[in-house]
Order: sequence, then C-alpha cells, then structure tokens
Amino acid sequence: MFHNKFSEYKDPSGEFTNAELQAATWYVRHKLLLQKIGLSLLIFFCLVTGIYGVGGFAVYFLSGYFQDKTNLQLQVAEIQSFSTLHDKIVVENLRIRPAEIYSHTQDRYDFLAQVTNPNKKQIARITYRFVYNGGATEVSQAVLPPGAERFITFFGHQEDFFPFGERLEIQKVEWRRVDPHDIPDAIEYTKARDTFSLSDFHFVQAGTQGSGLQNNSIRFSVTNETAYSFYEAEFYVKLLNGEQLVGILPLYIDNFRSFEIKELDLRFGTGISSVSDIEVVPTTNVFDGSVYMKIDL
Repeated sequence: MFHNKFSEYKDPSGEFTNAELQAATWYVRHKLLLQKIGLSLLIFFCLVTGIYGVGGFAVYFLSGYFQDKTNLQLQVAEIQSFSTLHDKIVVENLRIRPAEIYSHTQDRYDFLAQVTNPNKKQIARITYRFVYNGGATEVSQAVLPPGAERFITFFGHQEDFFPFGERLEIQKVEWRRVDPHDIPDAIEYTKARDTFSLSDFHFVQAGTQGSGLQNNSIRFSVTNETAYSFYEAEFYVKLLNGEQLVGILPLYIDNFRSFEIKELDLRFGTGISSVSDIEVVPTTNVFDGSVYMKIDL
C-alpha cells in the first residue's frame, strides 16, 4: 500500500526544514483564497471609512456649517465691540506746544499755549496754570471739545518784570465722553455752533492824528452764522502783523443771536505798534446747554 512520505522528507542541502517546506506548500495551495480575503477586507475598510466621511459631512452641512457661520458673525461682532470699547476706554493724551507770553500794557502779561484734543468723542475739562521762574498765574479752567486745537490762555497777569522760563502746568484733566445717541458726531456738532464770520476790520494806532485815542483800537464786525443764539459767546482775538502773532485779546459778546451782526471796538495798550489782520476764535463750551438762549415762539 502507498504511503505519503512527504512529511518525512529531509532536504539534503540543509537550507530549510521540513516545517518550512510544509508552510510554503500550504501558502501555495491557499494563495488565491488569501488574496480574495485581503481584497474583501480592503473593500470593507473603504466602504466603512467612506460611509463615515459622507455621514460626517452630512451632519456638518445640516448643523455644523450653520453653527460656524453663527460663530463667525459672533467673532466679527466681538471685534466691532472691542473697537467700540477701545474708543470708550482709551483716551489719547492732550498735545501741548510750548507756552508763550505777550504784553501790550506795562506790567501786564498774557500767557498762552496751544493745546490739541486728539480724541473724537471725549471732552476735556482742563485745570491749569502757567508757571515761570519766580512765579505763577492763578489756577484756571478751560474746556476743549473733541478734535479741537486752541490756545489755553491767562490774560493780564501782573508782574514787575517780564516773566521767563514759562510753561503750561496741567493740574488735572477731566474727560467726559459724548453720548453718541444724543450727538453722533461731536466734531460736526461743534462746527455747527462755532461758525462766525469777520468783516470790516480796521486798526487805529494810539496817538494817530485826529483819532484822539490813548490806546490802540481794532474795529470789526462779527456775524453769528449759526442757527443758535448765545447768552454770552466767548472768543479770543489773535492780533497778527503779517503772519506773525503779536498779541491776543479776550472777547465776550452778550446776547448774540442767530445771524446777528455785532460791530465791535476793542482797545488795548500801546505795546503793539501794528496789527495788519485778526482772527476771531470761538471758545464757548457748546456742550453746555445753559449757554443757549431760548427760542421765542
């Protein structure tokens, strides 16, 4: 009877064992089956991952996509809110130029310094004085509207000598934010109430023949070009000789009605010999409701 002696085969070269020969034989016999199993597993893996991906995309499209849009809108709103909050909280410092002194009368001196409020929504109430070597002016206050560039002044300080080493000393700045619900644009609000025109300017020097003046005089007309009437409109007048500033005068006009023309004559000392032109700069606190005259109905 024939017996399978393959299991008892021994390789005479000794390069591989009988067990290795049996394993190789099994692989050859089952190679096609193994390929089919491997291909089936690969197809199954692809189907599972594909279904998972499609399902995930569908879930994202149905809910996540719209949630992302909402989150993006919230982020934009947060950025805008931060910008608004920045405007509310962050206040830029006042910009101050060096102080100057002018005099047109013996022993009386006018101090001034140009100050800018760079903020568009903040009103500055400034408590200040001018100091110099050996003295100081009295403490004063001034209001600087949003975006304004004006002289901060002190008129008629008495001193036995011409002051030197002058500087503006800011003691306190109080900030008040303009409510955008009441006043959307504070700078335009100010312009609408600070529009005045100047005409008919004449300078008459003291001692001019036929004038009979002991002091210099400037004569001019100011027109209130605004729709608002003021109990007392406040200004300062810049005295110019060519383009050079040679002095500054305070000016107050009582009961200055809308579109009214006021003819004015200001007198000042003989320390200024010539004035070729003037500028009238309004300084009324237009954010103070008490400065406006009531309209007669």
